[in-house]
Amino acid sequence: MQAYNGIASELSEGEAIANALGPRKAVICRNHGHFTVGRTVEEAVFWFLRMERAFEQTLTAWMAGNPIEVDPATAQMTVKQVGSPKAGWFGLQPLVDKVIAEQPDLLD
Repeated sequence: MQAYNGIASELSEGEAIANALGPRKAVICRNHGHFTVGRTVEEAVFWFLRMERAFEQTLTAWMAGNPIEVDPATAQMTVKQVGSPKAGWFGLQPLVDKVIAEQPDLLD
């Protein structure tokens, strides 16, 4: 977890977040929330939304009592199956299609 000290007005703040990210798609910053990255905006948005959903599910599991942890081998297999940049880009497309259908003037 990276400390977050407000808006990144200094280059060093961005560098610190980039260093915390390393090769990963996301970083959680104390007192802020999370940042996600991707090769495309669509991919980064998809990972952001997936992470939000994971947070919700984790909190729900904690509130329900005894959450069951996913074993590391299953987690690694899942990342290989659905964690690619292409999966991130394609994963957002249904939401993009829905928004465009509901608000076609966005494309004007």
